[in-house]
Amino acid sequence: MVYAVNSLIVCNWQRRVIYAVHGWCGSAHDQRVYKNSQLYQHPHRFFSPGEYLLADSAYTSTRTVVPAFKRAPGQPLPPDKQKFNFELSHNRVIVEHTIGMLKNRWQSMKLLSLEILSKKTAKRLNSWLRACVVLHNYLLDLREAKWDILNAYVPNFDPSEDDEDDSCVIDGEDLTLREQLFTRFCQLL
Repeated sequence: MVYAVNSLIVCNWQRRVIYAVHGWCGSAHDQRVYKNSQLYQHPHRFFSPGEYLLADSAYTSTRTVVPAFKRAPGQPLPPDKQKFNFELSHNRVIVEHTIGMLKNRWQSMKLLSLEILSKKTAKRLNSWLRACVVLHNYLLDLREAKWDILNAYVPNFDPSEDDEDDSCVIDGEDLTLREQLFTRFCQLL
């Protein structure tokens, strides 16, 4: 039997994983995983004033999450919001690159032969994923030349293709931070 596992990964600009949650079934909506994480439930433990996460348009805007603007069905985004989304995705692609580095370093993350029959085997899978993340960060610290090829440039993805279904809205949507950043962004244009 084949399983898919959803992981919530947060990294910094150096591709160092600074927060990770593993173990949700692959069909779980990313925002649902986030809403049940310590990041969402106790943001004061993880965020200093002015800190926030960049996210795709499937996430709800909050004081600590700045998602891309979502276009209405059949309607294009205004050009200024398209530019904002492009710049946001340019920075957000770092986490996609980090996930790619993890999967390339440890091919077992693509297809791990482990049958999940109990809580014990599920915990074993989560421990394996955590170990891969710890080793990833360790190798970043070593900065060995043989790993430099994994840090090569990855081209941006097209933000206009980022139309995930927002099937899990977070209560207390807060658009203030995204609107403030968007206003500052537009002033730079």
